[in-house]
This record gives sequence, structure tokens and C-alpha cells, in this order.
Amino acid sequence: MNPQALSFLIALTLVVMAAVWRGLAQDEPILLDAPRTDSDAVVPLIATTPVIPPFDEFHVNNLNPFVPFAVREAERMKIENPTPPQPPPEIVTRPPPPELPPEPLRLPTLTRAKDPVPECIGLIAHKSGRRALLVRMRAGEPPGALAVGEDADGWRLDAIDGTTARWTSPAGDQRAFVIAPASRNPGIGGGGSGAVEVSEPIDGESNPDHGTMEEGLPPPPPMGE
Repeated sequence: MNPQALSFLIALTLVVMAAVWRGLAQDEPILLDAPRTDSDAVVPLIATTPVIPPFDEFHVNNLNPFVPFAVREAERMKIENPTPPQPPPEIVTRPPPPELPPEPLRLPTLTRAKDPVPECIGLIAHKSGRRALLVRMRAGEPPGALAVGEDADGWRLDAIDGTTARWTSPAGDQRAFVIAPASRNPGIGGGGSGAVEVSEPIDGESNPDHGTMEEGLPPPPPMGE
């Protein structure tokens, strides 16, 4: 027999022996006998429940029986004497301020000037936006053009406010005259012709109740180029 066949035979024999030994070496379960004691035998106990007859009445307990009595008593008092809800707090509101009556309308007073003053005849305007006042400084003289800020015979033209020309007199007084009084104000009191002076002028800013000064005065005459 050659060495290889001999080695195979020896290995096969060892495998078979190991399998047989494994099969025969299994652990057997240990079986114990019934427990034994030297004491007396156990006496069985039997509980006898009393017979409860049917109830004539049954009252439901709304309280939790598994809490201490003091807590149950507090719950009972809360159920029997509930606390009424608190009224909502009163909100104190301030009364609205009283509405003030509107200020009375103060219109300027138009009167004929009795002293020699500039007679504002009309306006001269250019498409560039420049304006000049056509004014007659003395009776019988032809009118001339005067721009804002210029002087004539001691009178300085301070502003052209809508249909009103505002001047500073040689004495330093502030005076205002209506532009084009002859054609726009034929019914001004005082009689005669000439400059119409604006007395007690109101503020020229916008007033939502009474309008502006320009709304209370006559419109200016048409402007040329």
C-alpha cells in the first residue's frame, strides 16, 4: 500500500471514531424526585364570602374613594359650593375730545384807497415763468411794468399773491392792493375808481373749511405772452 492511501485510511478512521465518541458522549438530563419535607402536611384554606342581599337604594359616590379624606372633603366642598365666575374687568375708556367749532370765516375787506397809492392794473407773464405787475404810480400817467423786489416812487413790490399785490409804502407800512380792480370789482364800496386796498388779510395758506385768500378774491385778468 502506498503512503497516500495509508494516510487517507488513517484520517478516515479518526473521523469515524470522533463521530462515534460524540454520539455516545451526550449529557443526560438530571431528573429530580418530588420535594420532601419533615414538616406537617399543608392544611388547605377556604375563603367563605358573605351573601350580599339586593340593595333597596344605590347612591353613586362622586368622590374618589382612593384619596385621603381631607382631599375628598375639599372636593366635596368645591362641588357643593362652587365659586361663581369673576366678572370681567371694566375697561375704562376716556371720552373722545369734544369737537371744536370751526373758526369763523374772516374774509378780507376791500375798500377804495383814499390816499395816492399804486394802481395795480394787471399782470404780465412770460412762458418762462417770469411775471411783472402792470402798475400806474400816479393818476394820468401811463402804466409801467414792475417786477417783485423793484421800487417805484418809494413803493417796493414785495410779492404777487394770487390776485393781490403786496407793497411796502414809503413810510414802511405793509399794504396790499387788488390787481385789476376796475374790471374785476365794479361793485366795491367807497365810490369812484382807483386802487382797491385789502384790509385785514387772512392767512393765504390752505384752509379746509374756508379755502384760501385767492378763492375769496376775484381772478386775475388774462396774461399775455
